[in-house]
Amino acid sequence: LCFQTFIHFPSSFLCIVAPCYILVLFRWSQYLCSIRYSSALAMLYEFEDCEPGIEEENCARLLERNNVDPDDAWFFWLGMWGVFLVFRLAALLILQKNSKTF
Repeated sequence: LCFQTFIHFPSSFLCIVAPCYILVLFRWSQYLCSIRYSSALAMLYEFEDCEPGIEEENCARLLERNNVDPDDAWFFWLGMWGVFLVFRLAALLILQKNSKTF
């Protein structure tokens, strides 16, 4: 099973689909959602060190299908913190602006 998160903006719901089924035009939007980074980290830490043999092949295949590279763990952590900070700072600025007019 290969899962990837994607936010469908017009309907405002979260659905889980494989990245290959997302239109190329909308694939960038997966990087706006922190679930992308947290699921990649969870898969990385769960399936990176599997037992040798068929389990190792299956774990490697799962990571490959979900575009999770073990060397990119720093990127996923940075992405999670970046999304958190950007949205928190944006909310803070909007609240400050609205509080002056209220």
